[in-house]
Amino acid sequence: MINPSPMFTPANSVLWVVDLQDRMVPAIDKGDAVVQQAAILLQAAQLLAIPVVVSEQYPKGLGHTVEALAPWLEGAPILEKTTFGVFATEASVTVLQALQKTHLVVCGVETHVCVSQTVLQAINLGYTVGVVVDAVGSRHKADHKTALKRLEQQGAQLLTTESILFEWLGDAQHAQFKAVQALVK
Repeated sequence: MINPSPMFTPANSVLWVVDLQDRMVPAIDKGDAVVQQAAILLQAAQLLAIPVVVSEQYPKGLGHTVEALAPWLEGAPILEKTTFGVFATEASVTVLQALQKTHLVVCGVETHVCVSQTVLQAINLGYTVGVVVDAVGSRHKADHKTALKRLEQQGAQLLTTESILFEWLGDAQHAQFKAVQALVK
C-alpha cells in the first residue's frame, strides 16, 4: 500500500502547508523567514507538478493563508479545520488519499501543535513524512526545537528547503533544474 522508500520524488510527494495564516505568522519566531521558505517550496512544487494542499486553523478567528503565498496556491485545496492535527478529520484524510501519494512534505506553524499533530497522524496513516525545519516555526524556540526532536524520534525525516528541492530534482539534468536552483541562489 504505502511505499517505504525514504526518498522524496515529484511522483510520490505532496506538499502540505499547515496554518500559515494572517494572525498566526506575526507571532511566530522568525515568521517571515518561515513564509519565505514556504514560498520557495510552493514555487518548486509548481515547477515540478507536485500537488499542494493547505490547511487553515479556524480562519474566522485567525485569518486566511498569508497573501505572500497566494501566487502559488491557485487550484490548491484549502481545508478549514478546528482540530490541531489536519488528519483528525475524515475530509482531510480523504483529500490526502485521493492524491495517491506516499510521501508528505510539511511546512507551516506551529511546530509543536498543528504541525506535530499533523505529522504524527500522517505517520500513523502509513505515510513517509518530511518536516522542512526552516519552513516550520513556533512562537517560542524551545517549543520548536523540542517538537522537531520528538518528530524525528517518531519517524519523521527532518529536511531543509534546499535539501528537499534537490531531492525532488534528483539530477542536474532535470528539465527544471535551473529554475529550481534559481529559487535558492
